[in-house]
Amino acid sequence: MTAAFEQRVALVTVAGRGIGQATGLQLASGGTHVALLARSIDQLEETAEAVRAKGGPAVVFSADLAETGSPIDAATRTVKELGSIDNLVNNAATVEPAGPTLSGAPASWSTALEVNVNAPVQLTLAVLPSMLERGWGRIVNVSSGKRPASGAMVGLNAYAATKAALEAHTLDLAAELAVAASPSTSTDLPQSIPPRRNGSAANRQKRSAPSFTITSKPPTSRAR
Repeated sequence: MTAAFEQRVALVTVAGRGIGQATGLQLASGGTHVALLARSIDQLEETAEAVRAKGGPAVVFSADLAETGSPIDAATRTVKELGSIDNLVNNAATVEPAGPTLSGAPASWSTALEVNVNAPVQLTLAVLPSMLERGWGRIVNVSSGKRPASGAMVGLNAYAATKAALEAHTLDLAAELAVAASPSTSTDLPQSIPPRRNGSAANRQKRSAPSFTITSKPPTSRAR
């Protein structure tokens, strides 16, 4: 973790366990003030306690990102509690509906689209103007380590489709910003994150984090 993350503000979704929890703790260890979001308040409080043990501030928000208005509310509350958001980690995801495509209820597909695509996009739209204005920002969209290929995710059609959409959004927005807003905007496609040892086969999918950065001027003192 570099000094550039000190005194920054991060919003991490599904931060009560797994990748989100580890990300929140790592950011906190580098001096970042962290907002932790998930549905389980008990898991969030455990993570927040660990963050505070590292000496950093943390706030928790229990929310369901499938609900209309929830992403915007999360961003608004983070700004109110901690200040402008510098780092956004979109880690929330659902693998449902799993199984044969014809067995998936339309409502389940709608939920997958809300959580896996619409929520990250809405959060990005909420934080991006301030990042561009201040000339610094990081947005990470956690996706699947197996990018779309024929037969790569049989039985997880909704997950594969929505993660493909999220990756397309990430790459295209980064290219758009590189041309229109920030000459030093970049897109990174790092190596896959090892899958968890426990959980279902769906949850053991390797995951990667397509991301883009905004750095049009060096870090300066934060303005709240």
